[in-house]
Amino acid sequence: MKRSNLDRQTILIFLLLFPHMKPPSLEYLAPLLETAFDMGRLVSAVLIVLLIVAERKKPSPALLFFAALELWIIAMTALFNRKYVIGAVINCSSVVIVFAIIEYYARRCPDKLLHALMANLGWIVLVNLYTVLAYYPEGIYMADEEHADFFLGQKNSFITFILPAITVALLYFCSGRRLRALIIIGAGAAAIVMLWSATSVVGLLLMGLILLLGLRGKNRFLRPTFIWLVTLVADYLIAVYRILDRPGPLNTFITQVLHKNTTLTGRTAIWDAFYPMFFRRPITGYGFRKYIDVGEKVFFHAHNSYFQFLLMGGLVALVLFLLFNLAVLYRMERQPSSRVTVILTAALAAVYVMHLSEAENSIMSALVLALANNTAYFDAWLCGAGKNPEPDFFSGEDPEEGILPEGQEIQ
Repeated sequence: MKRSNLDRQTILIFLLLFPHMKPPSLEYLAPLLETAFDMGRLVSAVLIVLLIVAERKKPSPALLFFAALELWIIAMTALFNRKYVIGAVINCSSVVIVFAIIEYYARRCPDKLLHALMANLGWIVLVNLYTVLAYYPEGIYMADEEHADFFLGQKNSFITFILPAITVALLYFCSGRRLRALIIIGAGAAAIVMLWSATSVVGLLLMGLILLLGLRGKNRFLRPTFIWLVTLVADYLIAVYRILDRPGPLNTFITQVLHKNTTLTGRTAIWDAFYPMFFRRPITGYGFRKYIDVGEKVFFHAHNSYFQFLLMGGLVALVLFLLFNLAVLYRMERQPSSRVTVILTAALAAVYVMHLSEAENSIMSALVLALANNTAYFDAWLCGAGKNPEPDFFSGEDPEEGILPEGQEIQ
């Protein structure tokens, strides 16, 4: 396998992605830089759209569903929450652009794409670990009176950046660049464990367990669609049925053994306030940045991804989000088991756990899902196992030929 050098194409991919990798701390530490990042996002969007149009190749179904979802949220914001239209355009377009960049370059040069992603995510993870080591426990600033913030914001937001960084580093490890990959994996995991956010730790442990079982060949039930369905059931039981609040072994274990309450650090109060809002506008939602009033505080996110899409775009947004995930999973399920499929299945499992307690319409979640949507190209490069991902979700065609002629390698 040939290793890519730092060439003009790698630099271009790095620059296209860089404005979208804005760390949360910039909002407070350097607001002028945040404006510069937003301008960079606009330039990145124009360039990738021009490249895609010039290519004249149909985007994947997942990208089409994703673009439709974000356009719907922008439209609902324009109708019901106009003061946040500019923010909706910037944020919603950015997540789609990152997905499009990864799809475009995964087809052509997955090695250079991976190199550019490592460069973008690696420095962020390392700087974040430095701020944790140097400024723990006070943090480098306080965005509110209760939480210390580091380079990647509050501790429960670390996983949003660190999960895709670890995913990319694992693929990088498979390409033979092991030392750099291990440094990024270690730095990311260390920051999460040191500050110990429950959602982040659970996501990281689940990812590690699936990697361990999958790489040992014990992956009979570790298919990505099965994992997604399990997390959907868990989401319903916890967020809707409220199984933790009902008398039973789970409630007893949490309250009597762990000596914790069952509010999931206040999330149930947010969900209780969300339900009447949803029923008042179930089809359209309220648009981007609609707040939830829980009495003492207001929240601009529902702390649950599915509830968040219902809040922003109603049932239309939720259906588009489910179709988007199904399209990604369809392409993944067509791939034979390999190191790449195990890594990306583990990463998706962690993303789906995050959906339960966080509101993930983030660039970093889009990045992981984009990598999963293009599993075949990374398989073809790293493992020589990729089947043609192009057929189609709509037609159901399933040609057997690989995406590369036998013996040929992506350069």
